[in-house]
Amino acid sequence: MLDECAHLPCVLIPGIPGSNLGKETSLAKKQYPLRVDPELWAAAERWASDELRSVNGQMEFIIRDSLKRAGRLPKDLPPTRTNSRH
Repeated sequence: MLDECAHLPCVLIPGIPGSNLGKETSLAKKQYPLRVDPELWAAAERWASDELRSVNGQMEFIIRDSLKRAGRLPKDLPPTRTNSRH
């Protein structure tokens, strides 16, 4: 798997079950902790459920859509599964 993803950033995840116990694990996406109002989160959960997406996928869809509308989405950014539904 690491050969397939050699171009992707890697991170060490020591001591986490199923994370290869400290071996490099490929991550295709940037992780970012998000603090959000509980009512806003509940609305995002409902919307995600309606769209058959995870909340994380819905958040990525919302961010991409907002960047696209503002003309700030890089033109060479490949589409993802989360934004190719519509």
